Formats: sequence, C-alpha cells, structure tokens
Amino acid sequence: MTRSQTFIQSITTAQLTGFTTTQLAGFSSTELGYLLPGQIVALSSAQLAGFTSTQLRGISTTDFAALTTGQLTGISSTQLGGLSNTQIANLGVGVIAGLSGGQLSGLNSNQIRLLTTTQLNALTTVNITGLTATQIGYLSPAQFQGLNATAFGALTSTQLGGLTSAQVRGLGTTGLTALSTGQLSGFLSTQIAVLSSTQLNALSVSAIDSLSAAQLSGLSGASLNRLSTTNFDALNSVQLSGLTTTQVKGFSTTDLATLSTGQLSGLSSAQLGVLTASQITSLPIAAIGALTSVQLSGFSTIEMRALTTTQLNAIATANISGLANTQISTLTPVQVLGLNATTFGALTSVQLGGLTGTQIKSLSTTEVTALTAGQLSGLTSTQVGLLSIDQLNALTALNVAALSAVQIGGMTAAQVRGLTTTTFGALASTQLAGFTNTQIRALSTTELGVLSSSQLDGFTSTQLGGLTQTQFASLSTTAIAGLSAGQLSGFTAGQFKVMSATELNSLTTANIMGLTSTQLSGLTPQAISGINAATFSSFTSTQLSGLTATQLTSISTADFAVMTTSQFSGFSAAQIGGFSPAQIANLSTTLVGSLMTAQLTGLTSSQIHALTTTEVTTLSSTQIGLFLATQMKGFTLTDIAALTTTQITGLTTTEIGALNAAQAAAFTSTQIQAMTTTQFGVLL
Repeated sequence: MTRSQTFIQSITTAQLTGFTTTQLAGFSSTELGYLLPGQIVALSSAQLAGFTSTQLRGISTTDFAALTTGQLTGISSTQLGGLSNTQIANLGVGVIAGLSGGQLSGLNSNQIRLLTTTQLNALTTVNITGLTATQIGYLSPAQFQGLNATAFGALTSTQLGGLTSAQVRGLGTTGLTALSTGQLSGFLSTQIAVLSSTQLNALSVSAIDSLSAAQLSGLSGASLNRLSTTNFDALNSVQLSGLTTTQVKGFSTTDLATLSTGQLSGLSSAQLGVLTASQITSLPIAAIGALTSVQLSGFSTIEMRALTTTQLNAIATANISGLANTQISTLTPVQVLGLNATTFGALTSVQLGGLTGTQIKSLSTTEVTALTAGQLSGLTSTQVGLLSIDQLNALTALNVAALSAVQIGGMTAAQVRGLTTTTFGALASTQLAGFTNTQIRALSTTELGVLSSSQLDGFTSTQLGGLTQTQFASLSTTAIAGLSAGQLSGFTAGQFKVMSATELNSLTTANIMGLTSTQLSGLTPQAISGINAATFSSFTSTQLSGLTATQLTSISTADFAVMTTSQFSGFSAAQIGGFSPAQIANLSTTLVGSLMTAQLTGLTSSQIHALTTTEVTTLSSTQIGLFLATQMKGFTLTDIAALTTTQITGLTTTEIGALNAAQAAAFTSTQIQAMTTTQFGVLL
C-alpha cells in the first residue's frame, strides 16, 4: 500500500532505526522522499546500503545534503552511480571526502561534471588516484582549473594521459608548475601539442628535461619557437635528436644562440640541414666547433654561405677537410678571404680543386703564401690561370717549384709576363719545358735575363725558336753558353741578328760546328768582327761558305790569321772577291798557297795589288799561271821583281802580254834568263 507523507513523517527516529533492510525495501522512492532531514540522519549505513538505486534517487536533495560521512560508507559504487545529478551536487564536502575510491569509481560522466571544485578538492589523494582515466576525462576545463595543488598533484600519469584536448588547454599554470616528472610522463604527444606557450613555459626545467622524444614530437615548430630560453636550454640532446625537421625549423634564433655543445650534439645532419640562414648565423661559436663531420655534411649551400667567418674558423680542422667540395665551393669570396691560416691550411687539395673562379680570385696573398705543396697540387690549370699576378708572386719558391707542367700550362701570357724574377727563378727546367709558344713569347726581357743555364735546359729548340729578337737579345751569355746543340738548332737567322760576339764566343766548339749556314747568315758585321780566334777556328768550310759579302768583310785580321786551309777552301770565287784589300794582305802564306783555280780567278786587281810580296812569292808556279789577263795589272812592280825563277816559268804568255810597260820593265835579268823563248818573245 501507499503510505502518505503524513504517515511517513510521523515515524519516529527510534522506529526508523529499528527497521530491517527487508522492511525498508518495501518503501518506495516516493515514500523515502517524504522523510525529513531529522529522520534521514537516523538511518544507519547498513540501512542505506540496503536501498536500491531507485529508492535512493527518491531521497530529497535536502535530506541527501544532511547525510553524514558515516551513513554513506556502506553505499556501493553502483548505488552511488545511480544517484541523481542533483543529489550528487548536494553532497557535503565532508561526505565527499569520506567516500572510498571503490565507491567513487561508480560516478558516471554527468555526476563527475556536476562536482564542484570544492568537492573535488575535498577528495583525499588516495581517492583522487582511484578515479579512472575515463572519469578524469569527464572533468570540465573549469573543474581542472579549480583543482588545488594537492588534488592536482595526486593525479597519476595514467589519469593525466586520459585528459582531453579541452582539459589540457584548461590546465592552469599553477597546476602545471606543480606537475612531477612522473605525472608528466603520462601526457601523450597529442596532449603536449595543445599546450599554449604560457603553459609550456610554466613547466619546470626538470619537467621539460623529462619529456620523451615521443611526447615532444607533438609540439609544432611555432610552439618550440615560443619556449622560453630557460626551458629551451633544458632540452637535452636525446630530446633534440627526436625532433622532426619541421620542428627544428621552428627554433628561434634566440634559443639557438644559447644551445650548448651537448645539446647540439643531438641534432642530426638532416635536422641541421633545414636551418635557415638566420638560424645558422645565431649558432654559438663553441657549438659550431663541437659539430662532427657527419653533422656538418648536412649543411646546405644556403647554410654554408650563412656562416660567419668566425663560425667557419671555429670548425675543427679535421672537420674542415671533411666538408664536401660542393659545400666549400659555395662559400662567398668574403668567407674565403676571412679564413684564418689554420682553417685555410686544413683544406685538402681536392677541396681546393673545387673552388670556383670567383673564390680563387678572392684568395689573399697571405692565404696563397700559406698553401702547402700538397694543397697546391689540387689546383687545376684553369684555376691557376685565374690567379692574379700578385697571388702568383705570393707563392713560395717551394710551391712554385711544385707546380706541375699541366698547371704551368694554364698560366696566361699576362701572368707569365708579370712574374717577378724571384718567382720566375724558382721554376725548374721541367716546368719551363711545358711552356706554350704563347707563354714563351710573353716572357719579359727581365725574366729571360735571369734564366739560369739549368732552367734553359728545359726549353726545346722549338720553344727557343719562338723567342722574339728582343727576347733573344735579353738572354745572358751564361745561359746561351749552356745551350745544347739541339737547342741551338731551333734559333733562326732572325734571332742570330741580335746575337753578340760575346755570346758566340761563349759557345763550345761542338755547338759552333752545329750551327747552320742559314743561322750564321743572320749574324751582323759587328758580331762577325768580334769573333775571337778560338771560336773562328771552330767554323767549318761549309759554314763559312754561307757568309755574305758584308759578313766576309767583317772577319777580323786576327781571324784571318788563324784561318785554316780547310776553312779557306770553302770560299767561292765570289766570296774571295769580296774580301777587303786589308784582309787579303793578312792572309797567311799557307792560305795563299792553298788558293784554288776558282778562288784565284775571283781575286780583283785591287786585291792582287794588296798582296804582300811574301804572299806573292808563296804562290806556286801552277797558281801563277792561273791568273786572268785582267788580274795581272794588280801586281805591283815590287811583286813582279820578287817572283822566283820557278814562278817565272809558270807565267803564261797571256799573263806576260797583259803586263804594262812598267811591270815588264820590273823583271830582273835573272828572271828574264829563266823565261822560255816564247815567254821572252812576248816581252819584245
């Protein structure tokens, strides 16, 4: 039957406490709702535990608010979960605090959301940890913000891992600051991702340091960019190594500027390879110096060009040599110029061989001077051809001597011409052998003037033959004296035009004999006249036979005096006829005696007139008989009178008939007596 409100409210507390759970089970929820607060508080925990969820929902909110902690200890989690939202909302703080974890596990989502922050903060730490992650997930952002430090600190990592994005966004800085590293370990990367910069920077240094790479992967580059310097500095190398390239791009220049060497060691080549120019520039010098060759290999061309000279010079020398050619070749001229001696000295020959023309031109003379022979070997002939004259002359003598023939071949005419005597003097003969004709012609007279014999040994006959007259004239006597016969064979008649007697006289006998008639035809009269006796005696008859009339007249009397019959035999009648009277007068009696028919007929009457009496008397009777009628007028009266009786017998009637009266009258009686009847008959 249904009991009236009046009936229910008339039940005394003594009667009520005496009811068994079976009797109470007969009360409807409506009847239980009639109970007054004074009656409800009389119920024992066992009696309340016997009510069904439906019966309990019938208790008024006023009555429910009056319930004590002790009364509710018997209620199960199912009964608690069956209470109405209003009933839950009216539970007293003390009652809430007295609930066990097992009971609280029965609260549903709506009930959880209705709990006030006061109620929540009244929960014991044990009961807080008893809430499931699902229940924790039901809390609103406002409820989370209202949690005090004790309540928030009691949350487990598992519970925190169940927070929704909205709940995470609602976390206050106070709560976040109080988070332990253990609690923070429960956060998922998706939860970390929704934290604001204010929330992130509220985390303690130890909390930041405890975040795993997986958790940090949820942060965007922008979020990382907004980290305070203190928190950014708290990231360790392992955490940094787990970041994506997109995240790394988000690093602020301020944060990067504070990176320690330990932190930077965690970044991979791929991560470093996505940094912008401004980010690269902000990297601290010490951190740059600690980078490994593997890390540096990730630097892009843009990053390489962004490095300051101070940063470049901070890179370990072992790592400098490990940079790729493409990385080195992308450096700007300013960067290359700014490399210190240690850094520049660490570049390998292969790296130097990859420098661009612009980079080559930007090298300072100090850098060039500091190059080792090993480094220099990497330069190509094209690169060598781009060096300025000052750069070339800055090379040490050892490095100049180390240049290969191929590298030397790359030098331009202007470079060759601009070499100082010191630089040029350091070139070896094998290097000079590689000079092209263009380079040879570019040599200055100053350079050629300091050529040593050993250097000149490197030139081929073709190279030497390409020298201009001006260049040839600048060669030292010592250098010319050291030339081989093969080298001398390359000289042209045009070059011989500027050869001095001193230079000729410096040549060996073998080299003199190796000269061609064509070459000798270029000698000037001055050079011919200055040839000393030793040199002249080395000429062959073939060589002398090629001399011109002008050259012949320049032969000194001293040279005539040492001329051999073999040499003399090479002269033609025309050449003989070109000798000056003075030269004829200085012929040795041996040479006069060696005159052949053709040579004798080449003598002019003036030359015959210049013959000394001694020379005339040297002629054989055969030679005497070879003169032409026109030549006879050249004999002086003294010459006629000095003829021997043997010579007289050699005179032809034509020769006697060509004599003038004075010459005929000059014959002595002895000479006339030696004549034949025929000869004498011509005189009559």
